Amino acid sequence: MNLKYLHEFVVLSQLLQFQEAADVLYISQPTLSKHIQSMEAELGNELFIRTNRSVQLSEFGQRFLPYAVRLTDIEQEYTADLLNKLPLIKKIVIGYVPVVTLYTFLKFFSGFAKLHPEYQYTFLQGNCQQLFSWLQQKKVDFILTSDWDSTELSFEKRLYAEDQLVAVIPERHVLAAAKNITLPQLHKEPLILFSEDNSLLQPLIERSSLDFHISFRVDKADVLNELLSKDLGIAVLTRRAAEHFRLEHCMIKPFEPDINLAIYMVYLKDHKISSATKAFSDYLIKLHP
Repeated sequence: MNLKYLHEFVVLSQLLQFQEAADVLYISQPTLSKHIQSMEAELGNELFIRTNRSVQLSEFGQRFLPYAVRLTDIEQEYTADLLNKLPLIKKIVIGYVPVVTLYTFLKFFSGFAKLHPEYQYTFLQGNCQQLFSWLQQKKVDFILTSDWDSTELSFEKRLYAEDQLVAVIPERHVLAAAKNITLPQLHKEPLILFSEDNSLLQPLIERSSLDFHISFRVDKADVLNELLSKDLGIAVLTRRAAEHFRLEHCMIKPFEPDINLAIYMVYLKDHKISSATKAFSDYLIKLHP
């Protein structure tokens, strides 16, 4: 097994975007695809499930990933120790909700990595509950997640990104002509939530006094587009997600009043933070003073 290909597999499994992974690896997207296909042929199993709009680890890929990480770690260690070619790189483990990748994720970490080449990055994707559990168990250095109860005293936070909630309405729907949408207008409408946004949107919905009817929770953009095209509901998304998916025959409507969202870097407050966590926090402070 080519160790270079193993490293590329690990990076792709973290980002789940062929072009983004290729940019991080400084290779072309077709080259990365060819290398992954070569690994799949050698292993006799698919590592990823690919569609026109998404890439996900296959069941075999999920089982293979821990071994690939161990092999690439060993390769780096013996190269540094025995061959004396590279200094031993410090590791930084970052947990994140999937929607974070829509917020200049690659550009942001590329900028940070250029300032701190001493770190090797591992990204772990999960929902809010999983992320806070990993943080408390010290499985991650810090997490990137959505609004949470700011009265919780055991965590510290730094602003990472901001966005707004929008309604995505089929163009034939009566509400498509409205300039803005209010939450009460959606009270009796069948709603569609995108699963990657759930950790951002669910708390806001739960805090409202209205009993919304959530008809669909989907995890694929093409499924979301199909439901909207058949007038089966109104999607409630972050603006960045709505623009990113380029949904057809729909109108994006802001809420009145605005419903603002925030994504934070969160780390343990009463714990000696790692040098990586402090460096990342300082980097955010410069971006959001």
